[in-house]
Amino acid sequence: MTAALYINESAVLLKTARAVLVECERNFPAWVAAGQMTQAQADKDLRRLAAIVADWRRIAALRVGQPAEPLDTSVGTFAKYALLRHLHEREQQQLAADRQAVRQALDPAIVNAIIAGDLDRPTIQRNWKERRAGFTSPTLGVLFDRERRAWTIEALLWHADRWPRAMDMAETQAALIARDRPAEPARAAA
Repeated sequence: MTAALYINESAVLLKTARAVLVECERNFPAWVAAGQMTQAQADKDLRRLAAIVADWRRIAALRVGQPAEPLDTSVGTFAKYALLRHLHEREQQQLAADRQAVRQALDPAIVNAIIAGDLDRPTIQRNWKERRAGFTSPTLGVLFDRERRAWTIEALLWHADRWPRAMDMAETQAALIARDRPAEPARAAA
């Protein structure tokens, strides 16, 4: 896997990890009731997701020199990686479906221009935001949201594949911030 977008965006990665956890907390009970997963698997995945969120909350805090929670070692690195790999695969499948929906919703001339490389992503996004003719399909907004989520999940997976580098780097950065922070002046005794 190559370096993903958002790999240095700790706050964005934390937000994505939290959103996935909330989504799973909301969806798992229905999936268990429908027989799509067992309660034991749901509980295990929620523990893994909570540990991933805790890791990124710690990393995000450390990277800006804030106090951080102690490292959560209740879930192993491989278990986190396996879950992120699964989430990444699922997100890529949904992204492919959303891209196909956009192809069907857009004017064929616009699709051909995109394929030919005549329209780049910033131009497409600007045209969609400005609601220009041919770019008003709500499926474009869904696609842009899905791409961002897929890219952030890919960045989480990228970090998990190189674990514990992200945590080590955040801890090193926090130590450097603390070292370089000016000492508080001694307060005069009253």
